[in-house]
Amino acid sequence: MKRRATERQTLLVAELNHRVRNILALIRGVARQSNDPITRLRTTLREHGVSDDELDAIDREVDERVAAAVAFADASPEPEVSELARSVYAPGSGGQFARMRAGSPFGEEELVFDAGLGA
Repeated sequence: MKRRATERQTLLVAELNHRVRNILALIRGVARQSNDPITRLRTTLREHGVSDDELDAIDREVDERVAAAVAFADASPEPEVSELARSVYAPGSGGQFARMRAGSPFGEEELVFDAGLGA
């Protein structure tokens, strides 16, 4: 009788652990969604009268634009190393980033960036 009670208790503890893990996973998922800026924006837009159909249409348009951008990037040639830092930094910051230019003493392919941190 004692052995059977111990087995039952072990089974119940295992089932309880399983259910607790499921609840924690659910809580993590809800927390993740509440921190997702897209989910928050959808909620705000709904509160301001935007319908789910309109939001779904926006999602489809965004998906199409992203797919087009990915296709464009995939079909584009790789940029030259000398182009990697072009139009990235604020005007007047050229001296700070001079080491990033191709032809620097660090070699044609190696780019070094220390963001002024003294690295």
